Amino acid sequence: MNLPDGSECAVPDRMSLAEFEAFPWPEDRRWELIWGVPVMTPSPQPSHQDLLFQLAKVLDIAVKETGFRMFYGVDVRLPGQTSYLCPDVSVFEADADVSKVPIAAIPRLVVEGLSPSTAANDMGTKRDAYAAAGIPEYWIANPSTNGLSILVEPADGAYRELTVAPDGFIASPTLGKRLRIRHVEYGFEIDVR
Repeated sequence: MNLPDGSECAVPDRMSLAEFEAFPWPEDRRWELIWGVPVMTPSPQPSHQDLLFQLAKVLDIAVKETGFRMFYGVDVRLPGQTSYLCPDVSVFEADADVSKVPIAAIPRLVVEGLSPSTAANDMGTKRDAYAAAGIPEYWIANPSTNGLSILVEPADGAYRELTVAPDGFIASPTLGKRLRIRHVEYGFEIDVR
C-alpha cells in the first residue's frame, strides 16, 4: 500500500484495534477492521449511492419523529470485539455519546448498501459482527434487486430476517414504518407507510 508520503507499507493480515487505529492509512481509501482483519472498502457505485441517499432521506424524517440520531458513513467501534466499521448509515439513541469518532456507542440500526465487491462482508462477517454487538436492526439495501432486507433480534450472534409482504413492503420495528424500494427512471424511490 502506498502511504501519503509516497513510501510503501504492507497491511498486516490481522490487527488489534489499537494497531488499526495507529496504522498510517491513506486518506483516499476507507478501511474497516472486521473481527481483526483489515478490509479495504471500495468507492461506491452510483446506484449504491442513490439508493442509500433515498433511504437516508426517509430515515432522516423517521428519526426526527422517534428522537433517534442518524449519521452517514461514520466510524463505529463495536464494543467487546476487534471490529472498527463504517456503516453506510447508522442510527443511535438520542442520548448516545457521539461526540468523537470512532463512536463507541452501539447503534440502534445500521444500513449497508450491497455491491458485488462488498456482498460477502455485508451478508457475512459484518452481519455477524453487528449481531454479536447486539445492534437491534440491520438493513441490507440491494440496488441490483431493489430489495431491502431487515434483520432483527440478534441472539447468539445471528439475526432473524423479516419477511417482505406481498405488496413489496417490509416493516422496520425500530422506526415503526413499512418501506418499499422502487426503481424509477431516474433512480430509486422509497415508499413509506
